[in-house]
Amino acid sequence: MRILKSILSRNNGFYGYDQANDFQSTGNSNIHRISSILSQSESHRTSIPVSSTIRSHGIDFGSNPDVVRKKLGKPDAVLHHGTHNVLSSYLFITNFLNNEVKTYFHFFKKELFLVEHVFYVFNQQDNESLFSILNHRFDIRLHSTKTPQQLIDAHGNRLLIQQDVYINLYYISADNDAVKSYMFEHSADRIRELKRLEQISDWMEKI
Repeated sequence: MRILKSILSRNNGFYGYDQANDFQSTGNSNIHRISSILSQSESHRTSIPVSSTIRSHGIDFGSNPDVVRKKLGKPDAVLHHGTHNVLSSYLFITNFLNNEVKTYFHFFKKELFLVEHVFYVFNQQDNESLFSILNHRFDIRLHSTKTPQQLIDAHGNRLLIQQDVYINLYYISADNDAVKSYMFEHSADRIRELKRLEQISDWMEKI
């Protein structure tokens, strides 16, 4: 992991704060994105078993935000959602071989359940370097491909790897049923349906 630490070095001042402000303004779209990630992982047909525990930065799922702050320092931005900040997301902006990386730590009721790395990598050499790190970390033989790949550990935690324009790594806790329930209740479709039912009920008394 020393290789990874040497490549992923913090450089907050280099990137400024515009992207952090963009993140803070996402609101409900953050819920939609998280729901989409969880759904994609669950619908993935084949997962590659690995013996190493799946976690990012050596931080276990279920850890609270203080653990992340102690490990990585002050986040570049923080986004809260819901009563008592039931859902919180921390953004850290770093770099990988001079390419920008955005890392998101997502907490539900102050427990870590999802980590995202978005690697803004555009050349094949850097792609291969990243996959070389993954192969070393999990003792596997992955290759750079447009087809999504997913790893799963003995605890049921998953690592979904997606490569399109950028490379996305999603570290997903096995214990996320409560999160999915919350996401459903606060999804745009669910809110629209509840408002529709409320109007129908209201007009039943008027007509």
